[in-house]
Amino acid sequence: MENKPTITCKSYINEGSFLTLSTRLTESLSKLKVEWKRTYGRSSHELYLNVKIVPLTSALLEQNDLVTRPYFHIFWTDCNDVDLYRSSIREEISSWINLLSSHKASEWIIVIVTSDVLSRLTKAKLQLPRTSIADKVKAEFCPKNPERLQVLFDPMRESAKSAESWSALGTKVATTTVRCMETIVSKYEDKVRSERERRNEKTWDFCSYFILQEELAFMYEMLGMCGNALVQYDELDAMFTQYVLNANAGVINVPPGALACW
Repeated sequence: MENKPTITCKSYINEGSFLTLSTRLTESLSKLKVEWKRTYGRSSHELYLNVKIVPLTSALLEQNDLVTRPYFHIFWTDCNDVDLYRSSIREEISSWINLLSSHKASEWIIVIVTSDVLSRLTKAKLQLPRTSIADKVKAEFCPKNPERLQVLFDPMRESAKSAESWSALGTKVATTTVRCMETIVSKYEDKVRSERERRNEKTWDFCSYFILQEELAFMYEMLGMCGNALVQYDELDAMFTQYVLNANAGVINVPPGALACW
């Protein structure tokens, strides 16, 4: 099964409608070209973000490896009723954010699905001409980061406003997801680099190092950056050659039979 970067969702939308929306978002992301910025002056890389959107679970948030961990989180709701928002949706959003925070997952957005007609009817009924659910969500959950809120207008219709809101949502999800992956991969590369520098120590273990750098190769392969993945394997090949030479020279300690499987 092909690996893809994971985005989680928490949805308070009709299941059929949500499936349509999440499928369209996935397809939109796969057509967006995003720049992958690299550290240490290395050239950037352009990629298309092929992701999978899955329901949020606590078990998923506990994944720490590069390939299976979730990188971005979305809360979806089509609530346009103030009473419903106050009685349940507000608490659901709060619980969702608290769950993410408890796992140090800081990259998230809230998507409110709405339509101009429904919004006008709701405001007229409740006599709240200047207040919307979006206004309340922004004020309560992201007053300092309003970009965490995205409003999707008439997503099932073909209109300029709908297309504009889809474009804004796709761009926000793509760029934030990639920036998050860049940060995590950069830290992981530093970890690999630190372990590599220990290669001449007697306690250094090539097998553990192999697993560490192989995961980085898997990550680049998942992103379609095959050249970067091959670099990892080339480095592992060179490292293994040096490991064998050091072992034969007695520079490092190698447990009996450790090289037999190689």
